[in-house]
Amino acid sequence: MDAPPAMPPATLRGRDGEAALIGEVLGAARDGTGGVLLVEGAAGLGKTRLLDESLRIARRLGIAAGRGGARPGPAVIPMGPLLSALFDGPEPLLRRADLETVPEQRYWLLQELQELLERRAAAAPVLVVLDDLQWADPGTIEGLRTLASSLAGHPVVWLVALRSGEAPMALLRAADELAVQGARWLRLAPLGPPAVRAIAEDVLRAAPDAELLTLAARAHGNPFLLHELLLGLAEEDLVHVGGGRAALRTARLPGRVARSMRERLEGMSPEARRAATVAAVLGRAFRFDDLAAMLGVAPAPLLEAVEELVRADILAEDADGLRFRHDLICEAVLDTVPAPARRALDRQAAEVLLRAGALPVEIAARLADSAEAGDAVAAQVLHQAARTLAASDLAAACDFSVKALELVADDAPERVELVKETALLLHLSGRVEAARAFAADAIVHALTPAERAEVALATATMFALPPPLRVEAGQGALALDGVPPGLRALHAAILVLNLVAAGAGREALDAERRAVALVAEAGEPAAARTLEMSRLALDEVAGRYAAMLDRARRFGRLEGSAQDQAVAHALQWFSANALTGLDRLEEALELIGDGIRRTRANRHTLAVPRWELSRGRALLQLGRLSDAEAALEGVLLDGVITVPLPIPPDCAGLLALGRIAVHTGNEQLGQRCAEIARTTLAADRSDGRRQLTWLLALQAMAREDAAGVRSAFALLGPQAAESVLPLLVREPCDEPQLVRAALLAGDERLAHEAVDAAERRAAANPDVAAIVGAAAHARGLRRGDLAELTAAVEALEEAPRPLALASALEDLGRELVAGGDADAGVEALGRALELCARCGATWDARRLRGRLRRLGVRRRIAAAERPERGWEALTGSEHEVVALIANGLTNREAAERLFISPHTVSTHLRHVFAKLGINSRVELARLALQRER
Repeated sequence: MDAPPAMPPATLRGRDGEAALIGEVLGAARDGTGGVLLVEGAAGLGKTRLLDESLRIARRLGIAAGRGGARPGPAVIPMGPLLSALFDGPEPLLRRADLETVPEQRYWLLQELQELLERRAAAAPVLVVLDDLQWADPGTIEGLRTLASSLAGHPVVWLVALRSGEAPMALLRAADELAVQGARWLRLAPLGPPAVRAIAEDVLRAAPDAELLTLAARAHGNPFLLHELLLGLAEEDLVHVGGGRAALRTARLPGRVARSMRERLEGMSPEARRAATVAAVLGRAFRFDDLAAMLGVAPAPLLEAVEELVRADILAEDADGLRFRHDLICEAVLDTVPAPARRALDRQAAEVLLRAGALPVEIAARLADSAEAGDAVAAQVLHQAARTLAASDLAAACDFSVKALELVADDAPERVELVKETALLLHLSGRVEAARAFAADAIVHALTPAERAEVALATATMFALPPPLRVEAGQGALALDGVPPGLRALHAAILVLNLVAAGAGREALDAERRAVALVAEAGEPAAARTLEMSRLALDEVAGRYAAMLDRARRFGRLEGSAQDQAVAHALQWFSANALTGLDRLEEALELIGDGIRRTRANRHTLAVPRWELSRGRALLQLGRLSDAEAALEGVLLDGVITVPLPIPPDCAGLLALGRIAVHTGNEQLGQRCAEIARTTLAADRSDGRRQLTWLLALQAMAREDAAGVRSAFALLGPQAAESVLPLLVREPCDEPQLVRAALLAGDERLAHEAVDAAERRAAANPDVAAIVGAAAHARGLRRGDLAELTAAVEALEEAPRPLALASALEDLGRELVAGGDADAGVEALGRALELCARCGATWDARRLRGRLRRLGVRRRIAAAERPERGWEALTGSEHEVVALIANGLTNREAAERLFISPHTVSTHLRHVFAKLGINSRVELARLALQRER
């Protein structure tokens, strides 16, 4: 009896454990708990088949599901696989009509998707399936990482398949982060002999004999290759089936596996061969109409060729058209096409897809590979794609812009604008050396000095760039001849601010004098306003906080409604810093809250997380450590801001988070902060270096590691000659800690300089209690002066900075005990302990208890201490978040009510879940309801 027609397996074989885990996770979703499963395996191991099974399980459990997948090749739709999973299909998870943001606005789109998914999951659990993410664009990877993390408390299950050997580093890092947060790996191994036997029985409808199983073993447990092998054996009548047994007629590989794809195609009609080749150029999935257009034929004559390819198992029907049965087949067909022909076909495919309505970003990559110089259409499409992707994928945008410039004619009117945009994209994407080479070549030859200065101004005012790059751009423009006076004055004015941000305060003062002359000479109002903005930074460096606040307010009134978003943001940021320096921390928080509201309303992507960092710093100064940690962690550790940290305010946020780790004794958090600091120090040459080296020094001080303190300061290099502490965003009470660090390291000169700096700051702010107290504290530490330490405590008691007061009380208590007044010393140490316990500074509290125990005193501040677990462990802010979330609000809605960012809400929820021992919002709502009863 000959073998019957082979049929694909109807049952998933060899993956019982994997299917059971998927069923377990989906079952937990019905109880309100989400999760992430990462399915990893080589091509052909059955990842897609396992995803199919997960959708079947989800349907059986009544769980709504969406599926999307990345594809190999040049399609570059931002976040395409993720959006497809959420919005496509016969019963999409979300409605596109509810989406307000375009994919290019990634930051806002992710927040909107989070809210829509929160609402969807509040009604019923959700499964999001993403296949072949090794080919995913950066937006999809970022979307997976962000949404899976922020939706951890919702009944949303993410099932993600990838080939780790082909995955980009960004995807592997995202997977590692998700694994740390609880995601589980399903690493598919080759199938074992029982599964191979079962699949052979499924395909051949008979039990295979030993010889057949030996041949099947040559597929090495790869389900796809095994299936192809078995189908080939049946097709070529190499198997005899009879009496319920399948036996090999001839022990050889069938042509389906052994022959090359070229031989397979040569066995088909010329029309089918051409159709397969052109289809492979279009991609693994494609539209029938596009294939007809590529071949230059009407659809009807093509039908026979396509049917032939379907019968040969090369193509299959898809919901949206046609697809290759496997990416390996598509790749194999492409390998049969000579390189010159491939480039020509790619160019033709781009034209066809463009005429069919494809977006520039969808065809840009294939044009980048196939277009030649002088191709104006290709240059225009690549230019449009670069502009589209600039907000979501800088690397791709930069590549497309560079390629467009290579294609565009030298005399084309759009060349100048393209040169400007390419220069900026090179900087923004971190290709510093390429940007310099570009400036020395393309910009010099393509632009006039005035146009070159305009390009440099765009770089100098791009505040997301590292300050040294902005300084370099400004100084280069000022060195050019033939720059108009107004433009030269603008450069001179902005250079002052950039030099401060770069950590060169003394150079900034010299630059200010030059800028004053150039601005006066040019009579350019915009340059005068820019210089006034730069002077705000000089005020902060000098600690002239009252003058800084007054200047910002006068500037704001002068600008009025005409000011753009960047100027308004900068004025508000400097004003908040001034209020912080003046001890007006609650006012600063109000202004910061307003900044969060404004930037969210204006969708100022770069500003929102920076405002949250400012909020975290202010909360730390107020002693609200848990709230500060939530604000800072949600931005710095969840990947909202990239590492290395790009600008000094980001470094200031990391310093604040590192301080919290020291105060609370959180070694894991401290280690993560140190890792980010060291990574950033390897690339950073700005004032941010001072923030980061100070963080490392504080950590070394906590360990009483004198060598570590000296090593940290040594990392500053020449910058240490001007200041060890930061020029911008400096905390008013840091000089006493610097004295402490200098004394530990045996650096008398540095201790003396710290006292001098504190006294200069106090002279500039005689009415600010914290600054006056810090100067007295620094003097008291330096000299061991009891009177100065007493004065420091008295001043700091009038300031809103409990941790600074606790530090002064500890030093006063220690000095009192050393001087023989043990009772007064114990009282001071006890007050310090109470303050630290109330703030949640558990490490400081342990240290103080140790001091008191050595004096024979055991002190416990039960009323001030918060337990680690249970409802009583929650902070006031966490209770506020719980109340809103338990009532059904989304993270974004809760954030808007509380004037914080959704990232901070997510962090608060993670902390709440840990304290209550739960992992879902359903459990949180139930516990909250029980508590109310």
